[in-house]
Amino acid sequence: MIQHFEDEFAGYACIGLNNGPVTLHAMKNAGPRIIGLQVGSGANLMAEVPLAGESEEEFIPRGGQRLWHGPEDLFRSYQPDNSPIAYQFTDNGVVLIQDTEKMTGIQKTMAVEMVDGKGELVVKYSLQNHNLWSISLTVWPISQMRVGGFAILPLSIADTGLLPNRRLVFWPYTDIKSENLFLGNRYMFIKAQYQGNEKVKVGWLNERGWIGYYLDHTLFIKRAEYIPGAPYGDLGCSMESYSDQRFLELETLSPLTVIEPGERFIFEEKWFVFSDIDLSMQEESVEEVIKDLNIE
Repeated sequence: MIQHFEDEFAGYACIGLNNGPVTLHAMKNAGPRIIGLQVGSGANLMAEVPLAGESEEEFIPRGGQRLWHGPEDLFRSYQPDNSPIAYQFTDNGVVLIQDTEKMTGIQKTMAVEMVDGKGELVVKYSLQNHNLWSISLTVWPISQMRVGGFAILPLSIADTGLLPNRRLVFWPYTDIKSENLFLGNRYMFIKAQYQGNEKVKVGWLNERGWIGYYLDHTLFIKRAEYIPGAPYGDLGCSMESYSDQRFLELETLSPLTVIEPGERFIFEEKWFVFSDIDLSMQEESVEEVIKDLNIE
């Protein structure tokens, strides 16, 4: 049975869910934002970013899982989400509802459903257009994970003969020679050990449809549908990862979509949390674990 409760977590008033193997916390007074993901009552797998003097009138990182809309823009993407949300418990989860953003006319909703007794969740993200005109955007869920682990970015293994099968996109501030980046033939790894002002961001067209993070013998996997031929932003990226000294982000993106006035677009992620996993930052190790866990 899924347990629903309200308590305080990471210094915030929260709504909580527990299905046995996994505990989840979402903020009540900001968001929609999932601030905590734990195996049982263990350490938070998600980052908890301390406040750094930000105003309530600006975007505050906080950590956890947030919902943005892209392509990235300092005005549109960084709208504050610091007001209390509405929420509705469901049999197996909760729906988090944000007030319509005043500056964009977009309303964000995040619906979480847990699978009873398993480390499995479904998170549905909705963006509704309350403007009088159509808008073009990307649904952009972002998971900020606690540093100390490493991200697993699956690369294409399709045999395309004489045609290319892999595309990597790097942001200008990325040092490709960083010792925290490891490029293999089937996977790219990002070690979440950046210091000072160092940071990295990489994106790619991920036809394999998942991205992972390994920390404290726990493997967290996010799956999102890849649609062949669809118009993805950021030079054709369907998934991205960013890291600095505070956190590592796992980012999925929907294709660029036009939303008409009054309509909404829904994008879905499936989450999997596997505990007691032995994994190294080697392609052979990942292949063995992925096969054992039936991730592909």
